[in-house]
Amino acid sequence: MAVSLERCSLLLICSLVCPSIAAQDSLRIQGIAGGDEVIVMYDARTATGCENDKVMRSTGDTPMGDLRSAGACSSEVAIFSENHAMALEQTAWTDGADTLTISLRPPIDVPVSVWIAGGTPEEEVKRHTKRTNELYRMNRVGVRFVFDIKNVSDNPAAVSIIMSGIDATTRDDPKCTGNIAKIQKSPFYTPKALNVYYVNLPDFRGRNCALLSTPAASECPDAPNQPKGDGSINYFGKDANLATLAHEFGHAFGLRPGPCGGHTDPLPEFNSRNIMTGVGGDEHRDHFTLGQVFRMNTQADRWGGTVLTEKGLRPGAGRHCPPLVSGDKCPALKTDPPPR
Repeated sequence: MAVSLERCSLLLICSLVCPSIAAQDSLRIQGIAGGDEVIVMYDARTATGCENDKVMRSTGDTPMGDLRSAGACSSEVAIFSENHAMALEQTAWTDGADTLTISLRPPIDVPVSVWIAGGTPEEEVKRHTKRTNELYRMNRVGVRFVFDIKNVSDNPAAVSIIMSGIDATTRDDPKCTGNIAKIQKSPFYTPKALNVYYVNLPDFRGRNCALLSTPAASECPDAPNQPKGDGSINYFGKDANLATLAHEFGHAFGLRPGPCGGHTDPLPEFNSRNIMTGVGGDEHRDHFTLGQVFRMNTQADRWGGTVLTEKGLRPGAGRHCPPLVSGDKCPALKTDPPPR
């Protein structure tokens, strides 16, 4: 087909003076219902170098700009959704135009055995469980708790075994005891589930038993001298409120130890709305950051890591990202979505 002299001249001029058009990459997310949105956090190499923890909102098809082959940079994408499990994939962008397609999976069902051993009425316990599912859904943790509530308050043997795992004399800083091994072998413990014990202790809100006692801040970030307990064991007293169950599950999911970033109240970039503050009331604590949610899905530590990997609910070995440690594989704890 003949090409006019005028067209040839324009093509020649443009090849000399027009700016080059960079390759445009895109992310295609499958499974999002109409009207829903997800949060995308990614690491990649761009024309200017390595970029980590870039965050954006998406409703399905998302332009990513000009991303390059990884080189020495971290290259992965995490997707957080109210209605799906967190997706985490290593990415292999090239220097050309790429489209990465990720299919979202249903939320992870987490079985929870709740044992009421006195102190809190069953209707109040049900309010706690309902609120916990709401908080984990709205913060895009990617899990759905399946609660099985059993009231053993009228069983003295059950109450005795359950109470043996918590030191009732240290209510300001309650400690789990070595007797959790006895609980693990009892009929009042479900091995493949989170175990929740409501006990008749006043002036006591809650305690997760991944660590038997609370380390000093000087032992952070890894508290190497603290023995392993059982992160799936959680105690709650008569002062537990609507956010306490969600808070202790945060520890079970790897946000620990408390003085090492597991509790956020000492951290200047956090406020009383964060679920992991140790001093908040029930109606105010309603937020996890993306940095926290990422760790809740992936954390690996010397106390068993997040219960999602420990119980085989999420595949993979996880990664070691203590709350106060950040880098190319560990987003900063305060990382959050951009404002709308």
